[in-house]
Amino acid sequence: PNDGFEVDDTSAQAVLITTDGTPQIHNLESNTALDYLRFSAIGGHLYRIKTFNLDRTTYTTDTILRLYDTNGTTELAMNDDDAGDVAEPRSSVINYVVCATGTYYPRVQPYSPGGCGTYSIRVEDLGVACPASDGYENDGPSASAVAIVPGGATQRHPLSCDADKDYVKFTTVAGNRYRISTFNLDRTTYVTDTYLLVYDTNGTTLLASDDDGGPQPGESLITWNAPTAGTYFAAVTAYGPGYCGTYDIRVEDLGPACPASDGYESDGTSASAVTIVPGGLAQTHTLHTDADKDYMKFSAVAGNVYRVSTFNLERTTYLTDT
Repeated sequence: PNDGFEVDDTSAQAVLITTDGTPQIHNLESNTALDYLRFSAIGGHLYRIKTFNLDRTTYTTDTILRLYDTNGTTELAMNDDDAGDVAEPRSSVINYVVCATGTYYPRVQPYSPGGCGTYSIRVEDLGVACPASDGYENDGPSASAVAIVPGGATQRHPLSCDADKDYVKFTTVAGNRYRISTFNLDRTTYVTDTYLLVYDTNGTTLLASDDDGGPQPGESLITWNAPTAGTYFAAVTAYGPGYCGTYDIRVEDLGPACPASDGYESDGTSASAVTIVPGGLAQTHTLHTDADKDYMKFSAVAGNVYRVSTFNLERTTYLTDT
C-alpha cells in the first residue's frame, strides 16, 4: 500500500529525514519500487543509515540500501544484508563519513523478486569521525598532487572522510628502488588505517598497492623499482568506512635496484645465448633490470641427466631472486 511518502521515486522527490534517529515507516509497494530520502550532513561526521522492523510476516520484505552523493546520482555506498543484525539479517545498514557539508540521498529498494513490503528507516549523526582537511588540499586528483622529495621531509596528511584520496608526486632515477610508506597513524583519536597505491607517470595506471605491509597496525608500505626516470604518483585512501584519520608519508630512494649489465650482454634471446660448458667453470651474471632475461646454451649427451642451478645470489646490496 501507499505509505504517504509517495511520490519518492527519484532524488528530486526525496523525502526529508532527520539525523537524530527518528524513524520513518515506508512501504516498498512493488518489486521495482524505489524510495528516496534526503538528509542534511556535516562534513567529517559519521552517519549510520539503517533499515529495520522489516515486515517478514505479512510480506517477505528484504531491503537493499544505497547512499548517493550531493548530486543525487553518484553512488557512495551500498549494502544488502546487515551482517551484524542477527535478529534481522535481511535489514540493511550503511556507516559512512561524508566529505562535505550538504544534502545526501539514501535509496531503498527491494531485493527482487519478492522483497517488497513495509520497513522502518532511520539516520543517525554519530558525530565527528575524521579530522579536518589540511593545508595540502585540494590534493585529491593526481593533477593536483603534492610534491614530496625522496629522502626529504615527511608529510603529515589527514584522511578527512571516507572518500578522501591524497596524492603525492615524486621524481625518480631510472633503475632505482623506492620505498613509499605511511606511519605514525593516529589510532588514539581515530582508527586510521591506510591503503597505499603507486601510479605510473600518467597518474592513472596502477603499478602497486598495499594495505597492511608496514610494521605497525594499519600502516602501508611499498618497495618498488622505477623503470624509467620521471614523475610518479602515490595515493593514500582509508582502508574502508570509518578508518580515516591522520598519518605521515615518506618516500625513500634506496639507490640502484639492480647492478650494471655484465660482459655477457647481449644475452637476452636464445639466438644470443652464451655458451656454458657442463662441468666447466661457473659464470657470474647480473640481472640488471627487472625485465632482464639471461640465456645460456650447452651441449648435451642423449640420456644424461643435467643439473642447472643458480647460486651465490647477492642478497646484501640487492634482493636477487632468480
